[in-house]
Amino acid sequence: MIASEGSRAPLAPWRAPCLVFAAVLACALSASRGAAAAGSDADRLLAQSLFDQAKRLMDAGRYGEACPKLAESQRLDPAGGTLLNLALCHEKEGRLATAWADFKEALGEARRARRPDREQAARAHIVALEPRLARLTLEVRNPDPRLTVKIDGVLVGGAAWNTATPVDPGWHDVIAEAPEKKPCSQRVEIQPRQQTTLIIPPLEDEPPGAGAPTQVDATSAAPTSAVQGSDRPWWSQRETAYVVGAAGVVALGIGSYFGIQAFSKKHASDVACPDPVDGCPQNAVGFNEAAKTAAFRSDIAVGAGLVGLGVTTYLYLKSPSSGADATAHALRFDPLRTAGGGGLCVSGSW
Repeated sequence: MIASEGSRAPLAPWRAPCLVFAAVLACALSASRGAAAAGSDADRLLAQSLFDQAKRLMDAGRYGEACPKLAESQRLDPAGGTLLNLALCHEKEGRLATAWADFKEALGEARRARRPDREQAARAHIVALEPRLARLTLEVRNPDPRLTVKIDGVLVGGAAWNTATPVDPGWHDVIAEAPEKKPCSQRVEIQPRQQTTLIIPPLEDEPPGAGAPTQVDATSAAPTSAVQGSDRPWWSQRETAYVVGAAGVVALGIGSYFGIQAFSKKHASDVACPDPVDGCPQNAVGFNEAAKTAAFRSDIAVGAGLVGLGVTTYLYLKSPSSGADATAHALRFDPLRTAGGGGLCVSGSW
């Protein structure tokens, strides 16, 4: 059926949902464009604020604070003018190689934007910086296809090896790595205008299994593994018993000595003063006092010796018969260093 002129033909069943979908999509795209525009406006405002702060810091000579703000401003809202100021800030900061690269980028941006004034300024700084640049040559010997070289954590591609590359003055960390090889780490100081060559030697093979974590089966691991190596206690409980026992024997010997002295002095006192009722001469009194002192010292030494032997007996009987439980009953002595001196740290249990 053909509709007559001026009349409206009915929509096909599939056209109605398509029109609804198109309308929804158009609204969504419009909303997303609005949100993106709002986000861009916020970025531009923040970028301008950072740029203004950085300019004030540069005027005050605080380039270390100004450069990061300019870098963030450039990230948020890339602009040729910001890039030129960032390059100038890095130059004033002493990062000549970074400034040189920034001016190179600014030169290309000025050409694309048809800004001959900025192009001339960037070119003038590039020409002035090039004689002042320090350069580092990474001389890679026997390069491995799997080798990676990094300067301060930044990857240096193989095309830049064996080539003098501008770098900022100061200390730089260079590390070369490859699978199944021992990494080679070097630290080099670069002076302004200096041409430096750093040799990257062939990397040594990693010992078999050195890179893989050691796994121990808990059901089959020997208990003695805990006491092997540098973590083994210096003295086990049985060794401690031997030391305490020896000290106890020495104490008994000292007690016996003073006991003999006490008897000897008491005998001398009795000989010098056979009848205390009639009074004793002075030497007899002195012998008697010496006997008391010797007897007191004998009592202390004998008592300490007996305690030592008792502790020895206990430790010996409670000590493990083999090394299986050595760490469960052991003493550990570690040197202790402090600001005011040193000492000995004793730890362990029994």
